[in-house]
Amino acid sequence: MSTTLGAVETASSESASQAVVAAVAAETGSDPMTLEPLYGVLDPDALDALVAGDGPTTTAPPVRVEFTYAGCAVSVTGSGAVDVTELDR
Repeated sequence: MSTTLGAVETASSESASQAVVAAVAAETGSDPMTLEPLYGVLDPDALDALVAGDGPTTTAPPVRVEFTYAGCAVSVTGSGAVDVTELDR
């Protein structure tokens, strides 16, 4: 069964990688501290840099990063929206 948390905007003080962990924890009902480290799936600093660099003056196509983490399909956009869908188990 798949469920969607929906797009969650990151708080201005929260990095994209922190928002991913928080959104996945909320979707799966887990404590964020018990999830596998995000760096096992992708480089959190690179994700944060990609999202931070996708501002309104950017002429490149909008950033969208998709990956699987802790049993969820995750999508992060340059605007800071995080979409989490729990995958079938």
